[in-house]
Amino acid sequence: LGASPVVIDDQTDNPFRDSLTKRSVVIRGDARTEGTLARANIAEADTLLVLTGNDAVNLSVALAAKQINPKIKTVIRVFDHAFAGKVEKGFGVTDAISVADIAAPHFAGAALFSNAVASYKFQDRLLVLQDLPGTAIGLVALPLK
Repeated sequence: LGASPVVIDDQTDNPFRDSLTKRSVVIRGDARTEGTLARANIAEADTLLVLTGNDAVNLSVALAAKQINPKIKTVIRVFDHAFAGKVEKGFGVTDAISVADIAAPHFAGAALFSNAVASYKFQDRLLVLQDLPGTAIGLVALPLK
């Protein structure tokens, strides 16, 4: 895609650091601070992904980045579905993705089909990819309502 990813990491003992440095520039620091965001060249960035396990930190980083670069697309990880919608509407975050929304279809697919490979929510349907004997893969679409 031509993008040059930059990773901001505040952990000194990140087990993925070696893998990250092979694929991107890694900056050590707190992404909530203007100085760290400046070192990451957030003023010129197209998109920001904020994926920590802390909703408040994720929102704080997205808002700090928007102050520096109002046109930046922001995608943050949040836990709660209702909170995700409020963050998008109330704070101008491009996408707030709920962990529960991502996980729920996978749990439902696995509960319904022992041969489920992957499951996704698409519009008002649960799509389940299945490993079927004698074929490569099967697709089941179930209504959610």
